[in-house]
Amino acid sequence: MSATEAVFATHRTIHRIGNTWMSSRETAEYAAQVGFDDPLAFYFVGRGGAIGDVEPSAVHAAFGFFERGMVESMWRKGITVGSPRDTADRYSTACAAWGEKYLASVPDLTRLVSLAEDIVETADDSGLVLFSAWRARSRTRNAAGRLAQLIHLLREWRGGLHLATTTALGLAPLHAILASDGPGQANFSGWGADLPVPHELKPLRDEAEERTTMLAAAVYEAALKREELAEFVRLVDATGALVLD
Repeated sequence: MSATEAVFATHRTIHRIGNTWMSSRETAEYAAQVGFDDPLAFYFVGRGGAIGDVEPSAVHAAFGFFERGMVESMWRKGITVGSPRDTADRYSTACAAWGEKYLASVPDLTRLVSLAEDIVETADDSGLVLFSAWRARSRTRNAAGRLAQLIHLLREWRGGLHLATTTALGLAPLHAILASDGPGQANFSGWGADLPVPHELKPLRDEAEERTTMLAAAVYEAALKREELAEFVRLVDATGALVLD
C-alpha cells in the first residue's frame, strides 16, 4: 500500500472518530461536571486552550473554519469558567476517558498506538499551531485513552495542513466549507443560514484536498514502512467499525 492510499483510507475515519468523542454525551457530561453549562464553550476553550492564554482572534486564526464572532464569543464565555491551560487539561482528560470507555477492545491496541505515535512524532509542525501545542502536552499511559488522544492529534494535524493549503490557494474558510460540506456545516460553524454553494470554487477545494493528501502522505511514508502502512489502515478501519455507526 502506498502512503497516498493510506491517507485516503484513514483520514475520514480519523476525522469522524474525533468528532464522535468531542460531541459525545460523556464529554458533555464531563464539561458540566467541571462547570461548563455550554458544551460548545468547553470545546472552544478546551481545544484552543492548548495554545495558552491568548487573544480570541488568535484562537480564530488557529481554528480557521469557524466564523470569527462565534469563536470569540465562545472563548470569552469559556474563560470565565476556567483558564485556557486548565481547560485544555480537562479537555485532554475527557478525550482519554472517552477512549478508555470505547477503545479498550480495539484489536492490537498497543500496536496501533505505536504506529500512530510514529506518525505524530514524524510530522513537521511548522505553521500548525494547534497540532504543535497539543503534541507538546503529556499523554496518558492507558493505551485506550492514549489512542483517543493520538487520534485527536492526527485530526489536528491534518486539519492544520488543510487550513494551510486552502489559505495558500486563496480559498476562504467559508467557501471551503460550502464547497465541501454545504450550507448545513457552514451554519453549524457560525456563518448563518441560507448561504449559496459556490460551485465554481469546487475545483479549488479539490486541489486543496489533493495538496493536503500529498503533504500528509509524505509524513506517512517517512514514518512507516509499506507493510506498516497497510497495518495502520487495517487497525484504523477496525477502530472505526468499533465506535462509528
